[in-house]
Amino acid sequence: MPDEAERPIVVTFDSRYTRAAMAMLHSLSAVRTGQKTTVIALAGELPQRQAYAVTSAAHAAGLDFEIRDMTGACLDLPFDSHGSPAVYYRLHIAELLPEYDSALYVDADTIFLRDPAELLTLDLGPHPLAAVQDVCVPTLGSPDCLPGVPLDEDERALPYFNSGLLVIDLDHWRRLGIGSAALRFATTSAQHVRFWDQDALNHVVRGDWRRLDRRWNVFPLEDIWQAEEFPYYGEEYVPRSGLARLAREAYLIHFVTRHKPWTDSFPAGRLRDLWWSYDEPAVR
Repeated sequence: MPDEAERPIVVTFDSRYTRAAMAMLHSLSAVRTGQKTTVIALAGELPQRQAYAVTSAAHAAGLDFEIRDMTGACLDLPFDSHGSPAVYYRLHIAELLPEYDSALYVDADTIFLRDPAELLTLDLGPHPLAAVQDVCVPTLGSPDCLPGVPLDEDERALPYFNSGLLVIDLDHWRRLGIGSAALRFATTSAQHVRFWDQDALNHVVRGDWRRLDRRWNVFPLEDIWQAEEFPYYGEEYVPRSGLARLAREAYLIHFVTRHKPWTDSFPAGRLRDLWWSYDEPAVR
């Protein structure tokens, strides 16, 4: 297992999420002050101004940062109005980081509240990845994920992870062909994909992943439900009455859904203010 300096943090984004990525990088720098931190961005369709702003600000924040170009990739894969082809870039992570045997992946629309040092040295054992069980759709049989995929009773009970934060054993991922299999599923079975790369990865991995502490990927559901109510299937895992406490204790906040803290639909409050405290004027 590599030491902490050898496991990079990987983020994916394009011009629509450059601002979000920059806020995430500022939050990462705040919790990693003075520690060597390698960040690799898999980024596509970035105007030169944005690429320069992100790189300059990341270096100024003390991060070892580079962009690997994804322009033109994943354009034919399914996504909706608040997504983009960049949601699939992580499926190419193994071939785009050939010099690494592991990585910590994180979505751009997140904020670190705790140093991820333990994730940078985590032993995955026999599993190709570690992640947090999705609190909204906790199993492969949950109503909203993998629509129409035939599953037997045992498969329906398998845990379903959120792909917003992943610790990946890249060598194991390569041996199993996870990225290519997930891309193939998303391409050929778009009718079975609702949550984009996440559905594709869960379909391929089928429960073969290590569970992380829930606090490493917490959704601001109490805030989001003020803008839009949607079904919650995680009551037996985290009671709805306990979601506010989980958000207060979070190690990482993940701003899921189309209601982002930089949009008018996200309600005023602690988490909106937190995100704005890391916002970067240069990439607005």
